[in-house]
Amino acid sequence: MSLSGSRVMVDSSVWMEIVEGTEKGERARDFLVPRDPITTVISIAEVERALIRKGWKDKLEFIDAVMDRCAADITKEIAKKAALLSIEKGLGLADAIIAAASLLNKCTLYTADKDFKGKGLDVIILE
Repeated sequence: MSLSGSRVMVDSSVWMEIVEGTEKGERARDFLVPRDPITTVISIAEVERALIRKGWKDKLEFIDAVMDRCAADITKEIAKKAALLSIEKGLGLADAIIAAASLLNKCTLYTADKDFKGKGLDVIILE
């Protein structure tokens, strides 16, 4: 596992593994502790939606305690890059926004979502 950038962009799938307390989540937590991770506001929305759907409102504090501290806004430049990536890489729009934010922030994307595999992106897939 190598990192081309000094920072990692954490996808919502990794955050969910951490919140759920899975074995993958424990490995992800260990991986992220020495790093300065960032995430997108899209990932915050995805995690909050998932927690509400699961009835885990008591876990929403995770977003305020952890995710909000490292949140990156979506800019017009990221939105335009996401539109291209969605078409070129066959990604859904939310995934394309996260990938674009990762690229433009010069980060390695850290995800548990296999949809990013084989897309020619700088990505580490949590397995």
